[in-house]
Amino acid sequence: MCGGGVGIGLGVAGCLLLCVVGWIGFDCYRLYEVKPCVEEAKEAVTKLKDLPSKYKKETTGYTNELKALKDKGTAKVNELLHEAAQAGMHFDTAKAQELKNEASAEVAKDAEEQKTITDKIKAVPGELKEETCDDGAAIPSQFQTCLGYLSGNIIYAVAAPKGMPTSEELQPYIQQATGLVKSAGCGSPAALAALLSAGDALNLSAQMTSSGVLFVAAASVSAMAASFLLAAGRSGSMRALREPLVEP
Repeated sequence: MCGGGVGIGLGVAGCLLLCVVGWIGFDCYRLYEVKPCVEEAKEAVTKLKDLPSKYKKETTGYTNELKALKDKGTAKVNELLHEAAQAGMHFDTAKAQELKNEASAEVAKDAEEQKTITDKIKAVPGELKEETCDDGAAIPSQFQTCLGYLSGNIIYAVAAPKGMPTSEELQPYIQQATGLVKSAGCGSPAALAALLSAGDALNLSAQMTSSGVLFVAAASVSAMAASFLLAAGRSGSMRALREPLVEP
């Protein structure tokens, strides 16, 4: 019976220690993920800033394509009309009419191709806004995920390792994203602004988790000590009962 009590006590203490070790290991993993997460979020802000330049280059490409198409079409039509005029001067009315019809068909074809490119140019502002709004809306959750790795992290709360980002350090990137979202007319950037106050909640959560882990660790040590004391006490009692109460 004594051995069973000791086994139960050691089992409980072992489970508690295993939980503590597992918790600390998981926090180590979360701490390792912080920097890559922040770098990825910063890269997203950089890409967001570069979107206007990207679409400006795209518009320039469309404009150059449109100009080249117009020049080529104009040259082709002028050539056909010149040939039609030459045919008319030689009284070849059939040939002249055929060339004029070909020129008209070329004008219609060029107009259709030019309209396709013009429509692409007109669509650029809307595409820029859509991509800015979509990417900008994703940035808050990216930074929140990074800060979440530190929230409630016992290693971060106790050891305070250097190089870990804070909400204050992330503010310039968040403000840049906020400004771009506003300028694109995407609506209220409340979700972005909400990240600015994440630091206070982060510190509070870390302190509460630190206290919780220390309590669990203390409880596990206490359980182990109690188990050993219980075992020692029961062993001493058994020896005392086996000894005679009165010496012969």
